[in-house]
Amino acid sequence: MERKEEHTFQGSAGVDTDRLMKELGQVGRFHLINYFLLSLPVFLAAVYGINYVFLAADVPYRCLIPECELSNSTEFKPSWIEGALPPDSGRQQRCYRRLIADQSSLDDQSVCQQEMFTDELQPCEQWMYASRDTIVAEFNLACQEWKRTLVGTIHNIGMLVSLPILGYISDRWGRKRALILSCTLVGAIGSLKAFSISYEMYVIVEFLETVAGASAFPAAYILSK
Repeated sequence: MERKEEHTFQGSAGVDTDRLMKELGQVGRFHLINYFLLSLPVFLAAVYGINYVFLAADVPYRCLIPECELSNSTEFKPSWIEGALPPDSGRQQRCYRRLIADQSSLDDQSVCQQEMFTDELQPCEQWMYASRDTIVAEFNLACQEWKRTLVGTIHNIGMLVSLPILGYISDRWGRKRALILSCTLVGAIGSLKAFSISYEMYVIVEFLETVAGASAFPAAYILSK
């Protein structure tokens, strides 16, 4: 009995690497094609994994001065703007404006001057954005920094939710099916995000997209082994 146990132990502990590599073979065409195909969802996973960093990026904005410009004006720094805004370069300059001393002197043809504004401040009601490439301008999130940063928080929560769900699917039905399901859902949900009509809709879709796609990389990584 002792000899049998010793033989079993030695057989399980010893690994003939040369024989194993001979049976498996070297890297060939199949492996290269497999790596290439698996790299596609991995690349896309990296793209939608960090796209919120750019989509929710902060952009320069200032108060819109309705007495001096129209709501559809495009000039971000007119000659009189320094007199209309407080000197502080932080939140106060972006969220407050100076009052005009005598508004009755203005008419449709008047051009505002820096000397026309007083030191009295009031909160802004409208804003002008230097760029409309992010959700800050798209959903008018000026002076609501918490809403902008909440997108990143929701994204990371979605990653935490995704791992146990896709992990169970991978163990239950296989990582190939989990990867296909993840890529399909991300394509559909990501397309829906492009048509978001409100901030609330955007945040919800961002969460769902992350839940669906955060586990694509682990599944593809294991399949490549």
